[in-house]
Amino acid sequence: MGIKRLEKDPDHKNVYDSLIDDAVGRNKNLWQFACFCSAQESRCSIALDGGWGTGKTFFLNQLKMIFDTYGDQSEQINEDEKNQLQVLFNGYAAEDQLGMTIKHHVCVYYDAWLNDNADDPLHSILYELIKQTKNKFVKNGKGDCWKAACAIFDAFTGKNTSSLVDLAIDTNPIYDVENQKSFHKGFADYLDNLIPERYGRLLVLIDELDRCKPSYAVQLLERIKHYLSNDRITFIFAVNNKELQKTITAFYGDEFDANQYLDRFFDYRLSLPAPSNLGVRKLLKLEPEGNHLDAYKRTCERFIELYSLSLREAIKYRQWVKIVCEARPVPKSDTDAIVWKFIINILIPIVLGLKYKDEKTMKEFLAGDKSSYPLKTIVSDDNILTPIVHDVYLLFATGTELEQSAFEGIPVDIVEEVYHAIVYPKQKKDYLKQQGYRLLDERILEEVISASNFMADFIKFDTNTEETANG
Repeated sequence: MGIKRLEKDPDHKNVYDSLIDDAVGRNKNLWQFACFCSAQESRCSIALDGGWGTGKTFFLNQLKMIFDTYGDQSEQINEDEKNQLQVLFNGYAAEDQLGMTIKHHVCVYYDAWLNDNADDPLHSILYELIKQTKNKFVKNGKGDCWKAACAIFDAFTGKNTSSLVDLAIDTNPIYDVENQKSFHKGFADYLDNLIPERYGRLLVLIDELDRCKPSYAVQLLERIKHYLSNDRITFIFAVNNKELQKTITAFYGDEFDANQYLDRFFDYRLSLPAPSNLGVRKLLKLEPEGNHLDAYKRTCERFIELYSLSLREAIKYRQWVKIVCEARPVPKSDTDAIVWKFIINILIPIVLGLKYKDEKTMKEFLAGDKSSYPLKTIVSDDNILTPIVHDVYLLFATGTELEQSAFEGIPVDIVEEVYHAIVYPKQKKDYLKQQGYRLLDERILEEVISASNFMADFIKFDTNTEETANG
């Protein structure tokens, strides 16, 4: 078994593919949000709230690709991609009876966490503005714009920054700075020149602010408030609002009202839409294959729902389960086949999920220190999983005759008995004998524990892959 990483980086190809495939079912939300941004007619700051791992970075990069598609030809988007995306999103426009459209805006993406070692946030923001808009404005000969940009850098750093600007816009030489105006006036001129009349607005997409050092996060917010106030600019902050408030409190103190403080900066606080269940199943390859759904995939789906895993958590969890459960041990007997069907399709996915989400509960679960939760919660009344528990129960409960029709929903006590027989056979040995139950192999539990660490004998890894050979 070769191992490929399931989590995708938000590079150009993955962002484009995620839009074409509507990977998590958010395309309609993206269209609606892009139209909301297009409707702004004065300066605006939007907080897009979502927990860590919910897909905020992908959402921002998808938004940028949409605006780039409807703007000038982007360096990144070729003509075929542009046509495909316009066909896709024009379809949403056709469905919309109000006739909402995406205007010709310029988008700049800024990773705050990547830049939080900068002396001043305004330096790095300005650098990204210059770098990411270079092709649009250098060719228009906006000399005053570059003069103002150099003046701003010099005013903050006290250094000759023309070499930095040269690097950003890839032109030589940069315009000399003569007769500098005051800093505030220079910055205002720069922002005015940055957005030619044919463009609608400048959208600055700020990501990962809640991961920054408290001092940098506060300084970035206040710099934007004081210096980047312009009626043709919209700022969109993708943040974990709960964590951002902790960051603000860490800077100003426990008694500080972080929520009220953030109201100074955000005109709107919106929530990132949850991915659709269908989208998550498709992304994690949990969807039915024809008329069949592997039982372990169903366990994964129910675990993700039960523990409300974020998108990133769900992807990593799915990666773990895929490695173990698709190994498929070869049973030595029909009895082994019945037991291993339960182990592979139900027990191991639950143990791996607990290992990732709540290792303390996992240890208690495997030690028999807890009830069979979440086993009974995940299995109960599920027409794919309950027959597997039924078969195991009939295997060790030799004195009991039960018809399959009796298991429209498995009683909780039966799930408990299966759990006890698997999880702590040593402690329950005498009890099980008294009840006339067949004792299960004690090594089963050892294999489950080994599998959770990828060290079970039945897991085989393909070490002769091309990736391994090439280092």
